[in-house]
Amino acid sequence: MKTNIQHFQFIILSIVLILAGCCSKDKDPKLSSVPVLTTADIIDITTTTAGSGGNITSIGVAEVTKRGVCWSTTANPTIANSKTTDGAGSGTFVSSITGLINGTTYHVRAYATNSAGTGYGNDLSFIATYPNCGTVTDIDGNVYNTVTIGTQCWMLENLKTTRYKDGSAIPTGLSDSAWQATSIGAYAIYDNNAANNTTYGKLYNWYAVNTGKLAPAGWHVPTDAEWTILTTYLGGESI
Repeated sequence: MKTNIQHFQFIILSIVLILAGCCSKDKDPKLSSVPVLTTADIIDITTTTAGSGGNITSIGVAEVTKRGVCWSTTANPTIANSKTTDGAGSGTFVSSITGLINGTTYHVRAYATNSAGTGYGNDLSFIATYPNCGTVTDIDGNVYNTVTIGTQCWMLENLKTTRYKDGSAIPTGLSDSAWQATSIGAYAIYDNNAANNTTYGKLYNWYAVNTGKLAPAGWHVPTDAEWTILTTYLGGESI
C-alpha cells in the first residue's frame, strides 16, 4: 500500500512538472523584452539639420518612458551618442536632428526605453547636404547641378552660355570703354582668361540679364523677393 501511494505521488509530481513546463513555454515574450520599433525615413535634410522619428510597435515588458532618435558617423548608433528625447509611450513620433556638419555621412536609429532596457530601430544613413533637384542644360549644352534650399531650387554653378535661350548670340570681346558705354547685352570672362570660365562662368552685364532670355528654358534670374526668401531661410541678412 505504501508503495502504491509513493507511486501515485510520483505521478502527480510528474504531471505538475509537465504542466509547469507547458506554462513556461506559453509565457508572453513581451513580459521580458525591450520595446520593438522602426526608424522613420530621413526627411528635410540640410547641411546642419534633418528630420526623422520612429514607430513603436511593441512596448515590451512595460510602458516606454523615453523615446527619440540617436545618430553618429558610424553604423548602429546608441543612446550613448547624440540623441533626441521625444516624449514617451507607443506609436509614432517625430524627431529633429541638429548640429550636423555639411558633407558628413550620418547613421540614425530610433530608440525606445522601458524598465527592461532600450530597443532600437533599423539603421538609416544620409549625407548632411542640401538635396539635388536635378540638372539643367543651357542652349549651348552646358549642364549645371542644382540644389534645393528651403522651398527653392537653385543652380550650383554660374551660367556659361554664349547665347540667349532663343538662340541669338550675346556680344562679347568688348574693350573696357566699350563695356562701359554699351546699352545692349554683353558678356565677358573674368580677367579675360578662358581658364576662369570653368570657375566663374561668364560675367553678364545688366542689359543681358534684363532681357529675360538669359537663363535656360524653365529657369529665370532670381527676383529680389526670391533672394529675400533665401536669406531669410538661411538665417537672415546678419548671417
